[in-house]
Amino acid sequence: MPNLPTMARLEELRRSLERTVEVTRELAKNGTLVRFAEEDPERWNVLLDSLSAAMEPGDMGSVVQVLTALGAALED
Repeated sequence: MPNLPTMARLEELRRSLERTVEVTRELAKNGTLVRFAEEDPERWNVLLDSLSAAMEPGDMGSVVQVLTALGAALED
């Protein structure tokens, strides 16, 4: 079993990933980044595409997949 400082850091990572998912979903819902991309697509479309990929639950390495895997590992 990992030591307590390591477990605390993993919990911190889990909370950070949860917050990342919340903020990303909020930005998608309110359309802020879409409006930015409409004004300056060259600057913002890469970010939109990256955030979209990060939110795919089944894709290895996506933020959502890492959060799910980390949550499952910490439950054991």
